[in-house]
Amino acid sequence: MSNKYPNLIRWADWLDNIYPGQEGNNDESESVQFLLHFCSDEDARIAMMCEPFFKSLDEIAEANNVTVEEIASTLEEMSMKGLIMCSSLSGVLKYRRWPWLPGILEFVVLDKEIDPELLKYASDFYEERIRLTDMTAMPFEKRAHGGLRTIPIMESVAAKSTIMPFEELKPFIDKATKFSVANCACRTATRALGMGCEHTHIDTCIQLDDYADYGIRTQRAREISKEEVYEILRKMEKAGHVHQVFNTQGHDTTCFICNCCGCGCASLRTANMLNLQMNMASNFVAKVDPEKCVACGACVESCNANALTLGTNFCEAECETKNLPDYMDTNWTEEFWDMDYLKRKMVNKSGSAPCKAACPAHISIQGYIRKAAEGKYDEALKVIKRDNPFPAVCGRICPHDCENECTRARVDEAMAIDDIKKFIADKELEEGNLYVPEKKDSYEEKVAVIGAGPAGMTAAYYLAVEGYPVTVFEKNAAPGGMLKFGIPSFRLKKDVIDAEIEVLRRLGVEFKCGVDVGRDVTIEQLREQGYKAFYVAIGAQASRKLGIEGEELIGVQGGINFLRGVNEGVISSVEGDTVVIGGGNVAVDVARAVMRLGNRNVKMVCLEKDEEMPTVPDEKDEALAEGVEICNSWGPKRIIGENGRVTGVEFMRCVSVFDETGRFSPVYDENDTVIMPCSNVFTAIGQSIVWGDLLSGTKAKVEDFRVVNVAEISYQTAEEDIFAGGDCAMGPGFTIDAIATGRSGAISVHRYVQGKNLLIRREREYKPFDKELGDYSGFDKQPRQRPHHAAASKALETMEIYAPIAHRLGMSRIKWELEDLSLKILDPIGYNEIVEGLKAQSEQHEEFLKGIQQRISEKLREAHINNTISARVKHIYSIYRKMYAQHKTINEIYDICAVRIIVDTVADCYNVLGYVHDLYKPIPGRFKDYISTPKPNGYQSLHTTVIGRAGIPFEIQIRTAEMHKMAEYGVAAHWKYKQGLDKKAGEETFAWIRQLLEAQQDTEAEDFIKNIKVDLFADEVFVFTPKGDVVNMPAGATPIDLAYAIHSAVGNRMTGCKVNGRIAPIDSQLKNGDIVEILTSKEAHGPSRDWVKIVKTTEARNKIKQWFKKECREENIVNGREELDRELRANLLYNGFYENEEVRRNVFNKFSFSSLDEMYAAIGYGGITVTKILNKVKDDVGKLRRQREQAERAAHPQDQQPVRSGKSSDGVVVEGIDSCLVKFARCCTPIPGDEIVGFITRGRGVSVHRANCPNVKGLMEHPERMIDVEWDGAADTLFQVEIVVECLDRMGLLKDVTIAIGDAGGNILSAATSTNREGIATLRFMVEISDASGLDPLLASISSVDSVYDARRLMPGEGGAQLKRRV
Repeated sequence: MSNKYPNLIRWADWLDNIYPGQEGNNDESESVQFLLHFCSDEDARIAMMCEPFFKSLDEIAEANNVTVEEIASTLEEMSMKGLIMCSSLSGVLKYRRWPWLPGILEFVVLDKEIDPELLKYASDFYEERIRLTDMTAMPFEKRAHGGLRTIPIMESVAAKSTIMPFEELKPFIDKATKFSVANCACRTATRALGMGCEHTHIDTCIQLDDYADYGIRTQRAREISKEEVYEILRKMEKAGHVHQVFNTQGHDTTCFICNCCGCGCASLRTANMLNLQMNMASNFVAKVDPEKCVACGACVESCNANALTLGTNFCEAECETKNLPDYMDTNWTEEFWDMDYLKRKMVNKSGSAPCKAACPAHISIQGYIRKAAEGKYDEALKVIKRDNPFPAVCGRICPHDCENECTRARVDEAMAIDDIKKFIADKELEEGNLYVPEKKDSYEEKVAVIGAGPAGMTAAYYLAVEGYPVTVFEKNAAPGGMLKFGIPSFRLKKDVIDAEIEVLRRLGVEFKCGVDVGRDVTIEQLREQGYKAFYVAIGAQASRKLGIEGEELIGVQGGINFLRGVNEGVISSVEGDTVVIGGGNVAVDVARAVMRLGNRNVKMVCLEKDEEMPTVPDEKDEALAEGVEICNSWGPKRIIGENGRVTGVEFMRCVSVFDETGRFSPVYDENDTVIMPCSNVFTAIGQSIVWGDLLSGTKAKVEDFRVVNVAEISYQTAEEDIFAGGDCAMGPGFTIDAIATGRSGAISVHRYVQGKNLLIRREREYKPFDKELGDYSGFDKQPRQRPHHAAASKALETMEIYAPIAHRLGMSRIKWELEDLSLKILDPIGYNEIVEGLKAQSEQHEEFLKGIQQRISEKLREAHINNTISARVKHIYSIYRKMYAQHKTINEIYDICAVRIIVDTVADCYNVLGYVHDLYKPIPGRFKDYISTPKPNGYQSLHTTVIGRAGIPFEIQIRTAEMHKMAEYGVAAHWKYKQGLDKKAGEETFAWIRQLLEAQQDTEAEDFIKNIKVDLFADEVFVFTPKGDVVNMPAGATPIDLAYAIHSAVGNRMTGCKVNGRIAPIDSQLKNGDIVEILTSKEAHGPSRDWVKIVKTTEARNKIKQWFKKECREENIVNGREELDRELRANLLYNGFYENEEVRRNVFNKFSFSSLDEMYAAIGYGGITVTKILNKVKDDVGKLRRQREQAERAAHPQDQQPVRSGKSSDGVVVEGIDSCLVKFARCCTPIPGDEIVGFITRGRGVSVHRANCPNVKGLMEHPERMIDVEWDGAADTLFQVEIVVECLDRMGLLKDVTIAIGDAGGNILSAATSTNREGIATLRFMVEISDASGLDPLLASISSVDSVYDARRLMPGEGGAQLKRRV
């Protein structure tokens, strides 16, 4: 059968590398059909007149016996179609045949006049032909070279590296005389096939010389200068592309410099699919120092060869690898291919960093922490902003799931990730030098973002960085969304939001606020204005309704609406008791905001149990610390009202919140109800989305839960140009969740506008490794730093402990100062409010107090009473307590002034009191006589509150000079002034101090602090004994406390009590004025152990424990001995303790024991822990053992081998353990001669460290796991040591240094080199030596080499990563 297209077949055979004798093409062959789409058989006849090299028209005509006129027009037409190449670079127009690649296929695809359907056909053929060419057309012997060579980005190639000139781009560029840039043929083809990636195809491919001339002549490319070439290369490098050059013209020449991505480049994609490297051949390989790698994932995301995945050096499991045969001699069939090559695999099967996996935005957390640790804060900020444009915001409000998953928590506490992120971001804000990223490109297509919340602004940020003109339409008066209007300012200051929004403005983002899309303008109208795509992120900015009776009453308001009113300044106060219904973050924000408006009676009521509450634990803890009362497991039944206003809420018990499947399905016990009176109800049970007419006229659909339907990954709605994210698409969530959807949405919008595939290589699946498999022995034990909370924690401690101690000691002045300083930190807003209020009223107060002083002074002068009068405004914390106790503002607190009158005698005190009451009307119930009944701390004074002439109340204190000294300085007054009270008064004054010291001696530190906080109270009750004696007791004290306060014998013999003449329970709380009689019996068997839980005072609790300590001694001895012996045996110390009298004596002296029984008893009743004794025994036994071994070696230096406690393992003897697995710590690499210590790891034997290793300090916090180790002098073992050499770079340097190492007896295992811009070379060697004695000669030998100025052993913490040439 004859063929109709013999010339097309002949051309196709040549293109397909079909040689004579092989089966060739026919009319129906794909290659022939492709050519037939673009030319005729006659055109093919003329095309075959051309040679594979350039010839002029005259030369072609002469060789084929035709005229120039017969062939000129055809060749010109075919060159315009991309079938034949032409060039006039030599000054004469010449033509040549060229292959499929590089040639016909690329330039056919780049024809700007080609029909779209024909482009799609050509692109499909292009894709298939590349695979066919790679697999069949290329002979086996040429596969090793490939058609392309890959060159890393130029910035990664060290300037001093010894590399061949052809591996740099500069020689190619310098050799060329003409340059052009065209669109990427590969990405143009994938775009036509609907497989386009996010990387741009515009102006990315650089042609040189003849190819440049051809591109310019056929209008496929535009001419550029050499400077523009470098500018394009730099731009492509920043986009993560690699450069590829063609090998077909020899190693020193190329026709193209391609800028390729693994998702778009036909060569790289084909290589990835076929599992071959021949089109990715390179003489470079990236080397990563595993000790410096922080698993940030940047290299994985940027790798164009799918060669990298994230793993972990914690995981013990071996990661699976696919073993492939040598493709040089294998028929590479589909079984070896990877058809899933377009799916990016971020993490290997073992998993990777849990923090990055847990973060919804997958921020490179380890990366920015490492940069911050190195002090490179600008670089750290850039790392964060790759995935999150609002680090300062997130540093304040993020729920920090990353910290919840932090591996460090397995050692002690999680890293303070959010605090570090906030610190990095705040440095930028404080310095005022905002980081504005460089735009990647410039596009004309306009994009509209609807909603200026975190999702919308994130999308706008990344679209602007991509190069789009972006307009954000916002219904509110200012951008920020819930960040600005829904989060209270005490959590997120508005200037922080504004500063990060300013970055968007500098990127060119336009904000149109006060525009309600759907009402003021429709999406269709925006399309008419030229907007090509829309990203909808309107958030969930309305409160959900409860759907119960009474919700319409005045005083009932949605929590979101309330927060908006506070942030806009519309709401400035909340009067009356307040109930917040809800247990999430919004409810917590509402409750705390109400507290800050001066309302101190706030209750949060929620369905969930405490552990089920859907709020960030830190936020809940802060709410509790501020005084918010949380009532769990209650659901609202109805809201009660009167005259149209809320008066309370009836709640019913919530039995369960979730069903067996975890679905929200609350169950109530409607018979168990409670009514909570209140004047305000804020509902915070969820948020709703208000769509209005936004989506009217579009195909986008809204679900039952009011969220819009979007596709997974792309966030595209049913209307192809509308994308959505944030709360309106995913439901209410955290800010970081919205940011993650905003970034993904920006990628989708970019791809959509550019006609690219929305899904290819969009995977960012991060899987955490199994933390159960980790070895955490090498971690240091540096405690977590808390920059935000440290001051607040210290202030709270001061307020709860030190200020009350000062009060108990009578040091009023110190107490007041401590309270004011603490308040300034704990509630700066409240503190500043009082300070500003007092400043505003200062003149009024001064005048008021001056008048009082004058009037009292005149009266007492007439009465001939010596006096000193002073007046003051009360302390800030005192006023603060009044404000929030009485629910008043500073302007409504009147009794903030006080007058003190100091006289000579006690009689004068009472006389002055009479005169004061003559001058001013006393307020009933406000007189206190602390002279006749002093406070427990010795404080004495008369207090009375009276009404001044203007109707303003004020307090007067009357006391003697001695009482005043005691009031100001407390017990310190006796030492300061060398004076004392009478013996009885002195006993009372110092009684509490003695109790405090006794409690400290008899209890562990943790229990002591816990108990003392209970004992440090401000409120007291005064009770009477039957004989009329007054006893001061803490509020809440019981008759048991009173019994032990009288005497320990009374408490131990107590059988009951009478309160006010009637038998009362011994656990009843005493009240002021109660007359209490303690009933005792000689037959009583002592206190009950339950009394420890009942009593209020530390004194009573300690005396009860002391009784059990003495009376149950025999039982304590038995229990204590059993516990100690068990632990001694477990730690191989039993014989060492009981057979060494010196060890026992040291333990007794250390802990003040006189005998074994006393020690056993102390362990038995809890007076000391076994761990403390065990650590002391371990130290002493080890010390004695070492002394004995040294003595034996000294006595027999020649024939006596060291006494060993265990067998040698890897040259190390482990005390008391035979055949133990030993590993040398990588952080310090010890060698014989180093002083070493051992640490027992979990499941991985004993880790050996140098004694001066920085990590040992942290290991010492687990003394029970430390173990003695020593070098085995008899072992024939080689050890590895890492050497660092610093020197001036020169030719032959590496050779000379390696020779020096060999001459010194060192065996080099590995080497790494780098050279900086100043010509300083750093060489690192891993060398094998026998012991430390060989180290100094080794270093000396290296130092003797010319140009070397430092050679040292690598210290912990040094590392690095370099790009090296593979030899």
